[in-house]
Amino acid sequence: MSSADAPVLIAALTAIVGLFSLLNAFGVALVTQRAERRAKAVEIYDEYYSPENYRRVVLPVFCIMLKWWHLPEPQRSDYRAVLRRGWIGFEADADSLLATYVGADYLGENPNHAHFHKVVPSEAFTEHESLTVFLYFWTKVYELLHADVVDQKTAQRLLAGPYSYLADFIKEYREDIAQHATSDDLPPWHHATQELDKLLLDTATSTPKSYTASPATKPLAQAH
Repeated sequence: MSSADAPVLIAALTAIVGLFSLLNAFGVALVTQRAERRAKAVEIYDEYYSPENYRRVVLPVFCIMLKWWHLPEPQRSDYRAVLRRGWIGFEADADSLLATYVGADYLGENPNHAHFHKVVPSEAFTEHESLTVFLYFWTKVYELLHADVVDQKTAQRLLAGPYSYLADFIKEYREDIAQHATSDDLPPWHHATQELDKLLLDTATSTPKSYTASPATKPLAQAH
């Protein structure tokens, strides 16, 4: 090799080293991103089963499901109408809206005191608050999966089971809302849970994908 060829060889070796460094950095970035997306799925799972969320949200929604399916008539129909009114029917008259969402006690209060000084209790949720938090939790899960922020395979392994446990109720509630609302009135969780059914469930059996449920897993699946 002549001295004239040395600069060319050095340049070629430098380019090769640079290419390998670039590929290595790209590989490390992919591995890191995948790890972060998996960690996000674990974080969501931990959030769902945190003692506070389970006590204040998941368990109350389970009780809502029991009443939705098993209250005797006419209480069951009345109860379902109340749950429906939490999402549709905002064209109702002012008195009905105040009675439903504010409560009669407010009408006799001083507005200044009620707005600036009255402490709103935060120790417990109403049923509607628990149900709202629950449904928008799953809406968040869908949006994160849709945006590819969460690893889908890890999410399926961790979240399909919890989701499937109440999936029959979610589906029936969603369909009930759709029957009484226009497409413009449907809440965001309506579409989100439809898509989660496809992502997380075997739609023929309402069981988690790649998972066979034992009879104890969904004790009320055939009860309604």
